[in-house]
Amino acid sequence: MKKLMMFAAAMTIVGGAFAECNSNPTVTNNCALVYDVKITAKTTVGKYLSGSVIATSGCSSTTNPATCYRVLGSVSLKGYYTSCSCDCEGFLDPTVVLWNPKAKVQILVGGWSWTLFNRIGKKSTDVEGFFTAGLESGTLFGAGFGKWDSKYDRLTSISGNIVGYGTAPECATGNCDASVAYPCGVTEGVEAPTAASGTWSLKYNKKQSANLAAGNIENLDLPDYVSGL
Repeated sequence: MKKLMMFAAAMTIVGGAFAECNSNPTVTNNCALVYDVKITAKTTVGKYLSGSVIATSGCSSTTNPATCYRVLGSVSLKGYYTSCSCDCEGFLDPTVVLWNPKAKVQILVGGWSWTLFNRIGKKSTDVEGFFTAGLESGTLFGAGFGKWDSKYDRLTSISGNIVGYGTAPECATGNCDASVAYPCGVTEGVEAPTAASGTWSLKYNKKQSANLAAGNIENLDLPDYVSGL
């Protein structure tokens, strides 16, 4: 898979796939959870600096090679956070699939790790959470707050901020060169990691939860380029 020109390119496919929950031994009373995932982050984008023609001896000339550098950009990801069990343990051990609608590529299939996930408040209807997602070269951290549905004993929604770093973005044209940066004290461009910061959210999807519980994974609204289901 070609890397993106953004930090999202650094996310690796870490394994795992959707299963038909009605045939999964961990399913609880044909109950499944599906949450819509949205991530929007400011990061960097690779951009070519065109080569320049310089004079050389003997009345000839040569062209400096183009350099892939980076400028500020952004990335927007969509996806699903799913579990074949509606209890708390199942929610905390999800399968997550993310994709980039603009680049039309799959970014990640796997899970993320919750460092903390607590119900809080007088009636335990508020939620706080913090998770970590591993990158191919770096780490993504997310923290946020949300609402808990006491009637159905499940998370309604949660959102917050996300920060992290990942592999250097690439220039999509030419040879897909990695962009260069200049860390402190370095005068020659190197393929240093890039930073990212933005927002994230999970929102319960009742219709898709019913589809997954019934094993109708083909009814999930997934782009054609998303595989591994």
